[in-house]
Amino acid sequence: MFMNRDRALGLMKEHGLEALIATRPENVTYASDMEMDTPNVLADSVYFVILPKEENLDPTLLVPTAWLSIPFDRPNRIKEVRSCGYFNYVFYPETEVTGPEQKIQKTIQENCYPDLDMVHLVVKTLRDKGLDRAKIGLDERGISPEIKFQIIQALPRAEFVDAFGLFRTIRMVKTKDEIEMLRQAATINEGAIKHLIGSLKEGITEIDLYREFERHIIQKGAEKGHYNNGGGTRSGALFPPGNYALKKGDLFRFDVGCQYHNYFADTGGVYIIGQDPNEKQKRIYRAMEAGLEKALSLFKPGVRPSRIFDAAMDAVKKSGIPDYRRHHLGHGIGIELYDSPLIRSAQDASVVQLAGASDVPLEENMTLNIEVPYYELGFGGMQIEYTLVITKNGFEFILPYNRRFSRVA
Repeated sequence: MFMNRDRALGLMKEHGLEALIATRPENVTYASDMEMDTPNVLADSVYFVILPKEENLDPTLLVPTAWLSIPFDRPNRIKEVRSCGYFNYVFYPETEVTGPEQKIQKTIQENCYPDLDMVHLVVKTLRDKGLDRAKIGLDERGISPEIKFQIIQALPRAEFVDAFGLFRTIRMVKTKDEIEMLRQAATINEGAIKHLIGSLKEGITEIDLYREFERHIIQKGAEKGHYNNGGGTRSGALFPPGNYALKKGDLFRFDVGCQYHNYFADTGGVYIIGQDPNEKQKRIYRAMEAGLEKALSLFKPGVRPSRIFDAAMDAVKKSGIPDYRRHHLGHGIGIELYDSPLIRSAQDASVVQLAGASDVPLEENMTLNIEVPYYELGFGGMQIEYTLVITKNGFEFILPYNRRFSRVA
């Protein structure tokens, strides 16, 4: 199970909530274990997962009838499925229906409301579960303001509070299943990076390298995540992969990832093509390493991300880049690429930029990326980035990384 049920129940008690409602795709997946890899082709194809506290957070999924196949296609922990709207599924008594199709048929016969839209199905379900006078946390980011307003207006005795940030706070501490999924995603990502590095040579283009990376990711059953690479001075900015062909002496910076069963991998590094690094490149990379090492010395439960940020920034500046500037030095990672918390200054953490991402102390089983990048226009860019898991007394890398800034090809 991906959802940290004990943490969710504890935070719901703290906030006086009787139920949570997920609407954003990542929160729907997190709450139900249902993978959301089929796009919504209609603007109003919104999914809701209702998690009543009195039912031990066993999820009820509300889905447009057209998409009833999704919850029945793969294993998940959904206990009840209700649908709304009409879709022209046809079935006859003389035709034997088995497997997922049988579950679709049963839901249409017993739990389908063709005359209701999604708002009225949400309202009916909350009333059926005795939650029409409850305090409910509603994930506001996956629905339009109009839908949110209509739900609130239809249940005037209920109290609704925004809960997207609360979902992120719950998700900060991972379950064992989540950590294992992140490890599998990281393993696929590292395999693709090995192919990427093995392809580095004079004359190859950024776009060809991207296609090599993408090919490996797909072959291993993952999906494309983010991808940013750059050769030569282009490595000093965030260009999309282009037709630039690598030359001898070019820096090649990469910051790449994939998504495996909805969980993200993300890592980065830098190499130089066909010659040894020069003194400036070595100085900059040593300073980046100093910042990384200082940060790693502080990762353990109880430490605030802002302390890690301040100490690492100071180490980089004192070790060779006196004017180094960054808005963050890492982020949580999980079912979102940028999960909570961010590793940034306490001042920046007080600004509401990422819901649920305040400067909270680290806890065991948080998963974070530490990154120390460098971007200089006209010179190029360099990257160090790894994923780690907070343990009882410190941390461990999600994988045994073994990358150094060195010559290739």
